[in-house]
Amino acid sequence: MRHTFLRLSLAGIAALVLSLLTAPKLTLAATCTWLGATGDWNIPSNWDCAIVPGSGDTAIINSGTVAMTSEVTVGSLALTGGTLTGTVPLTITGPFTWTSGYMAGPGVTNALGGLSLGNGYQYLADFRTLNNLGLATLNSSGYVFYIYNGAVFSNTAGATFDWQSDGTITFSSGALATFNNAGTFRKSGGAASASYLGYYNSLAFHNTGAVQVLSGTLRLQGDGSHTGAFTADPGAVLDFGIGTHTLSPSASVSGAGMVVFSGATVNSLGSYNVAGVTGISAGTANFTTRAITTTNLILAGGTFTSSASLAVTGPFTWTFGTMSGPGTTYALGGLTLTNGYQYLADFRTLNNLGTATLNSSGYVFYLYNGAVFNNLAGATFDWRSDGSITYSSGAPAAFHNAGLFRKSGGSGIASLGYYNYLTFHNAGTVEVLTGTLRLYGDGAHT
Repeated sequence: MRHTFLRLSLAGIAALVLSLLTAPKLTLAATCTWLGATGDWNIPSNWDCAIVPGSGDTAIINSGTVAMTSEVTVGSLALTGGTLTGTVPLTITGPFTWTSGYMAGPGVTNALGGLSLGNGYQYLADFRTLNNLGLATLNSSGYVFYIYNGAVFSNTAGATFDWQSDGTITFSSGALATFNNAGTFRKSGGAASASYLGYYNSLAFHNTGAVQVLSGTLRLQGDGSHTGAFTADPGAVLDFGIGTHTLSPSASVSGAGMVVFSGATVNSLGSYNVAGVTGISAGTANFTTRAITTTNLILAGGTFTSSASLAVTGPFTWTFGTMSGPGTTYALGGLTLTNGYQYLADFRTLNNLGTATLNSSGYVFYLYNGAVFNNLAGATFDWRSDGSITYSSGAPAAFHNAGLFRKSGGSGIASLGYYNYLTFHNAGTVEVLTGTLRLYGDGAHT
């Protein structure tokens, strides 16, 4: 029996040895650091690991220039300095950490396993395209992410770009560059100052996915064509700052935060329903065909124009700026006109359904080129100063009172109307409590 057992054991040992000799060799993942020279990625002696890093390895580039001359796939990449360039595709299957340095050349980089940008200056340049297909994070407080000379950053459908600080994504020189968002672009951190995205027509931002401003201010500084959604959470600000933005019928702007038009030209065919505050201080907000709703409106400059209706359900404060276009604005929650020049123009109708107050000493409220102000039945227009409501140019304009029109302040003259160009019609009550109300235009009164 012992002899048979020994024979079987020797046979088993032989089979084991044979399987070990014929089994595929295991390759351990390597961490390879570029040695700092100018050279080819595909030459082993350029790496401290003496191999070419591949799909299971980690590549670290701190300095020098790395030229990719054939397609590269690597497990993870840390770019902390130097230049990575080429015309061929680069695929990073795992984490990609980019703190400083350049990525350049008219090829495509695909970041499949996450992208971390931060704590340095990153330069995407020279017609390089960087596609984020996972979760990208940017911590850029005090630093800048540059996209320039034809470069393109694409946050693809299903991916997320999470901006976790204040900072800047901008352009420096060369051919026009682009940031495309087809996934979720989110600003989740930073509140000390604005985060700036874009640079006039040189770095455009196009949103076909979703832009979410959860914290601080996101200021769009470049042109853009948008078919996707924009939202601003309570306490957060979405600012159309510079450039020309076109929002298609499928685009939307909403949220309980603040949406600001501070200098851009915005042409919107999409929906606009902001439960927070809309602020216009410069530029043009042009809403063409769809009804618009906001809880609060602050018009401090620039131009709001629309052929559609605008409903302001809460306070409407108007200091400077123009409201124009052949639609109707409904001031449902109170209207304050104060300390500035206001222009109601170009066949716009403004209906006051609450209490409107005018403090215009030294200033003028203009109604012109077909504009109409209606103080509706049950509403009050309280003129608390001297000053002038008058006309400037274009088609005749009108002020209709069906509620209570009251002059309650100012000991001098308040002048209303301008010959037959700005008429005042009273179907309600006019009260002069102090000073002088001078009717300076035609009128028909019941």
